[in-house]
Amino acid sequence: GLKTTTGLVSTEGVMTSTRMDAVGTFTRNICDAAEALNAMTETTAYTKGLQSDALKDKRIGYTPLPELSAEEAKDPAKRADRKHYEAALDVMKAQGAILVPMARLDAGVPEQTYVDYNNALFSEVKQALEGYLAGREGLPVKSLSELIAFINRTQKPGEPDQKLLEMINGVQTNQEDRDALWKAILPIFQNTIDDPMKEHKLDAMVSNFQSHNYFFSAAAGYPGISVPSGMDEDGMPTALYVYGSANSEATLLSVAYGYEQASQAIQEPAFLPGA
Repeated sequence: GLKTTTGLVSTEGVMTSTRMDAVGTFTRNICDAAEALNAMTETTAYTKGLQSDALKDKRIGYTPLPELSAEEAKDPAKRADRKHYEAALDVMKAQGAILVPMARLDAGVPEQTYVDYNNALFSEVKQALEGYLAGREGLPVKSLSELIAFINRTQKPGEPDQKLLEMINGVQTNQEDRDALWKAILPIFQNTIDDPMKEHKLDAMVSNFQSHNYFFSAAAGYPGISVPSGMDEDGMPTALYVYGSANSEATLLSVAYGYEQASQAIQEPAFLPGA
């Protein structure tokens, strides 16, 4: 999956679009993702770096992983995530990449920043949902409160609850306060990526998927790509996450392609009847 830089591709027509939304791709492989992004942006820039030696001399930042705790080591997903991440680093090094260790992205991010981010994001989602419901013809509800009430009336046993919608509906942040929050928090999340990129003169950064570094890319409005790195013993996929600064899609696609071609880690999922 490819998440693009916020604003690179128009979000016109995207339901409940917020300022942080981005239109990306889910494709069979990196080449298809690059071709799709070429079409979406009416350019040929994103396939030019898809070369067999794409990783040679690329400076790739990575965060070394701590040892799994005894409890974590019981989880096949966590074991496979770590194993395949370390294998991916070996593949990239063997292909000529220069691996540069770096600190955790969340180092120095105040806890209040996450609270403010959720407040700003969910209040914007609420505004967008309210506008959509109010203007959509043919719906039996015209507001978020009416939607929650409708779902509660018609909900069947075993269906998901509406705690997220209820939480969003309870946010009371106005436009002025929301703009102030975005102005304060965006540079913080952008610096979690921009600062190590500049400090270490990196072309891209990578992480295992369970480190959740994709959150920082999303919160910054920056691009990232998940590339299959294998499967765990339960048949669930693991992924290498490749990310970087704003508008670095061409470089990220090139790095992801180099890893994909060298690792050949993509596996077709098994069909298990009755599972």
